[in-house]
Parts: sequence; C-alpha cells; structure tokens
Amino acid sequence: MKFAGVHYKPLKLPCVDSTVTRRARTMARKKKQKAKFPRTASHLEKGHDRLIQGPSGSPPNGRQWGRRLSWTIDPVVEFEPANLAAMIHDQNNKDVRWLCDANMFIGETDNVIWDSLLAKSGRLMLPIPVYHELNHWLADPKYNTKAHVEVEKAIAGDDSAIVHLLDVPRHDALKSTSLEYYVNLLGLRKDANTYAQEKLREKLGRDPTKNEVNNFTKDELGLRGQLLAMKGASGASGHRYNDEVLVMLALMFAVSAGNETAILTRDEDVLEQFYKGLWLVDTHYRSMLLADLYSEDRFAFTPTKRVQDSEREAFEGEVTLLRKPSAELTELLPQQWDPVFVHCLFLKGNRLTKLSFCAETQLSRLFDVKARTGGLNTEVLDDGANCHVFLGDRFVEKVGNWAAIGQDRKTTKGEWNYSLSVIDVNLALTPCEEFTRSRVVDPNQVLLP
Repeated sequence: MKFAGVHYKPLKLPCVDSTVTRRARTMARKKKQKAKFPRTASHLEKGHDRLIQGPSGSPPNGRQWGRRLSWTIDPVVEFEPANLAAMIHDQNNKDVRWLCDANMFIGETDNVIWDSLLAKSGRLMLPIPVYHELNHWLADPKYNTKAHVEVEKAIAGDDSAIVHLLDVPRHDALKSTSLEYYVNLLGLRKDANTYAQEKLREKLGRDPTKNEVNNFTKDELGLRGQLLAMKGASGASGHRYNDEVLVMLALMFAVSAGNETAILTRDEDVLEQFYKGLWLVDTHYRSMLLADLYSEDRFAFTPTKRVQDSEREAFEGEVTLLRKPSAELTELLPQQWDPVFVHCLFLKGNRLTKLSFCAETQLSRLFDVKARTGGLNTEVLDDGANCHVFLGDRFVEKVGNWAAIGQDRKTTKGEWNYSLSVIDVNLALTPCEEFTRSRVVDPNQVLLP
C-alpha cells in the first residue's frame, strides 16, 4: 500500500553501447532531431507540464521516477534490439507482463528480443484476440520460429508452456460488460466516416466525395481521429476492434492482478487507443470519486448552480453544476492506494516511442460500477443520476469548466445491456483531452511557480 505520490517507473532503455564512435553518435543525434513524432506523442508533447520533485536518492538501475495517475513519455528513442532485450530482461523489470500485438509475431522480430520475453514463464502473455489474428503465421511461420513453438504449446494447453494465454473475462459478468463498454466507446472513431457521410448528405443534398468526408472528420475529430476513421472505413482488418480489446485487456489485467503490464506493438493505432482508453478511464475514475464526496457532503462544493439542459444536448432536464475544487482533483484520490504501471511501446524501424501511465488497483472498482449501472460512473447518487468531471470541449464552451450531476441523455445500440451517454460519446470523439504530463526533477532543484 502506498501513501506518496511519486513512484518508480520502469522500462528505461539502456544506453547505447559505449563502443559507438563519436561520429556515429553525432549522426544518431541528427536523425533523432529529424525523427517524426507519432501523432499521439505529438499531441502529448503539447501537454501542460507539471514538474514534480522526486524522492531523495536515485531510482534503481533501469527505472525512472513517475507520478500517480499521470503520463510519462519518451517520444522518439533510437534503439537496438539488444537494448530492448536488456530492458525486458533487467532484474528490476522481472515481474512485468508483456502483451505482444499480432504484428510482433507476424513481422520479423529479432531473436534477442524473443530470448528475453521467453526467458521466464508467464513473462509473455498472449491475448486470445491476438491469437485469432495469427492463423496464417501459425500455419506457416516465416519469422519468429522460437516464439511459434511456445505459442503452439500454450494453445495446446501444455503445462510446460512459457507463454500464458490471456482471455476475455467471459465468466466474470462485471468485467466482461465493462470491457465491452470501453471497447465500443473507443471504437466510435472508427465508425466516424459513416456519421460524416450522413451529415454531409443531409447538408449537401448529394453523396459526399471521399475528400469531403475526410475533411469533415478531420475538422470534427482532429488528425488522430481522422486517421482512425479512415482505417475503419477501409475495412482493412477483419478484426475491427482488436486494438481496443488489447488495450483494455492490458489495463484491466494490470489493475485487477496488481501486475505491471506492457504492450509491444508496431501499430501506431494501438498507441493512440492506449492513450485515449486510459484517459477515458482516468476521467471516469475521478468522476466516480467526486460523486462519492458529493453523496457524503453536498455542502463540500461551493458554489453550485442548477441549470436546465433545455435542448437536451447532454442531459435530461435539470443539471447540478459543481465548481471543481482543483483542476486535477487530486484531493479526491484515496489516501491509500496501490500503484501499478501500464506501458505501451510502439516500434517503428529502429525507433521506439514509450508511453507509460501510473494507474492504481483501486481503478478496478470503476469497472464493476460501470457494469452494475449500465454505463454510469457512479452508483451512489439518487434516481440513477450520473457524475462527470469533464463535460467535453463543446459543453465547456457553453457552461464553463464545471463538474456536472444529472440524468444522462443516452444512446443505445443493438442488444447492449448498457448505454453510452452523450457526454462519453463526445469524450471518446474529442481531440482536446485535458491531461497533465509529468516530468520528475532532482529533489534538490528549486521549483519556480
């Protein structure tokens, strides 16, 4: 159990071999300066930095400082397979569970990386949705034959298998429902072109062109959302929501087992959905905690005001707006908590982007609440009211940056046993997420306002 706000973050890439020449290092620096950031990393680079003083002393070898419910990012780092393998195999990272995307198996991955991943039983976990993408590779493995042997053992149920399977929690109704909820919420941007076509057809009185649709989604969702919408419209993958399932399985496993977890992928969309998924969960978690406080003491919030959502844009009827005690709402967080890091490493050629989030096992309560309430952030308010700490940019423009309590206007689809609120739909679509990127500095360094 932890009480402080700053903890170790692992997965620090080892330094390049000291035998590299000065000229080679100079060339490497120039390449790094020219390296194009992945779109998600570019977005995070624009974030609001908060400098946090680290505890006294240096972190253990192979680790860095990180902060509670905050992001840390290494935007573009040049690496050698041996460096990545050393990080995986480092004694300080021995308990990290690794989830590889399908492209790590199908594409050529250096044997030294597989040696580290397969050096300990259970270190490499294979999500069942990823397994379903590996049919051709399992039938005829062009690359990664060592991994192929161990994956086949795991699928056959061999007790000696080093690779462990990670399945969707079908026998846990609460976890299964909340997983499905977040997967469908994250998948909305992939369906955005259909919505854009309908809106443009209504506006133009004709079928829109492909460029008109793409421009519409870029204006509404930003570049990050536009690229996901284009991928969804192309139907390129027969496993439409596997990226979203992979991301949410990693998070749910980490917080339920209390086990640090990392995703390895060559697909930038996985990095994007990793960021969006954890941002949504973090936002909903703080909403749940604010509702807890409100239900215990409604006079803790001053000022408050009641308004009518007369146009039913987000709520049904009257809404209670609460002035948030602070921007990050850290005062709402439990005094006792158990940190667990979740990471996503995006590999492109010899460049690596690493995004890490310091989650906590107490997040697992949110998943149960989501399932029991059919999609709400809380179960402690009267008459099925919901609580939102962030209303999305379009609603903030209208009413200000308040938290809100009220009856959600909801959307349903098919035979779901939950609903997506209009607020959550807009949060899933917005390119303007509120977040703070932490940078931990020397404890002896003076922090200026």
